[in-house]
Amino acid sequence: FSSRRRHTRYWRDWSSDVCSSDLFIIVADGYAGRSELNNLFHFKNDPFYDSLRKRGFWVADSSRSNYRFTPFSIASTFCMNYLNHESYGIPEIVASRKKIYKNPFFQFFSNNGYEIKNYSIFDDPAAKNEETVDAFEFSGKQLLFHGTMLQHLAFLIDAYIYKRADIYEIDFTTANKIQKSNEYVVNQLVNERPADGNHPKLIYSHILAPHFPYLWDSSGKSYDENVTRSITRFSSEHYIKYLQGWNKIFLRTIDSIKSHSNNQAAILFFSDHGFRQFKKPVYFENYYTNLLSVYSPGQKYDQFYEGISNVNYLRAFLNQEFNQNLTMLKDSMVLYPVKGIKLKRE
Repeated sequence: FSSRRRHTRYWRDWSSDVCSSDLFIIVADGYAGRSELNNLFHFKNDPFYDSLRKRGFWVADSSRSNYRFTPFSIASTFCMNYLNHESYGIPEIVASRKKIYKNPFFQFFSNNGYEIKNYSIFDDPAAKNEETVDAFEFSGKQLLFHGTMLQHLAFLIDAYIYKRADIYEIDFTTANKIQKSNEYVVNQLVNERPADGNHPKLIYSHILAPHFPYLWDSSGKSYDENVTRSITRFSSEHYIKYLQGWNKIFLRTIDSIKSHSNNQAAILFFSDHGFRQFKKPVYFENYYTNLLSVYSPGQKYDQFYEGISNVNYLRAFLNQEFNQNLTMLKDSMVLYPVKGIKLKRE
């Protein structure tokens, strides 16, 4: 495993023959990869992959994330590098958020006249969006008590007060906020219109799905409050149904983007990690398998390869679409201590 593999980046000049169309980034939080879905859920997601390919996407069959936790995974993806963390607690989450606000990938586009639009769960402090859930925002008090017995005691008291038989359930108010946030992000994506040629846009969206809470079935029908409260994050059955429901939404969203842009917008559609909510230990690779795909108006994908990981995903995209010459890093999974992960296959 490699957690700190460095590479000195340089940007080639922006030439007149490269793509200058809008770029849509769609992160599907917790969308498991093919191998995890096949081997652990016995679920074949091939119709969805085939639907993407029919729309001109390149879809990886064996991709993986480098980190199994969202802030680290997204920060690493946009920095196109591994993170220099000695540990993985709240202070490191805060540091990762800063890398998501300011990263070389966004800076590359900003420097070349792109407007950056953020519809994600990571709010820029300078431009907060009240319509989206900021899932990893920590107060000074939380940072002060991080890792202490007091923090652990507060968590247990909270579980007792709300009388949760399973502390991995979610309260309906929070679930409703997440659903509204996801609906807002999707609406923004489908309502985006092409910018004029002189001012292209980079639209970054992050949807908290098919990650828990699992809010509807495979047909897209929402569960009522009692059912929502009863579903825990361990329910693989509800996860798969939720994923199937979101497959339809993702395809409709992509169709809208392609239609409005006359197929000229590039689309990066990927996930930050796989499904992780197992009651029994599973082999560690399952946490890292993910969805990774790309749509290029020119439909040339020579720079992408099977086994690619998130740290090289945007490197390959910049090399392919913008004539850059970024070296590929070693595709590795960063493993940090966590209960319930097996290091060896049985």
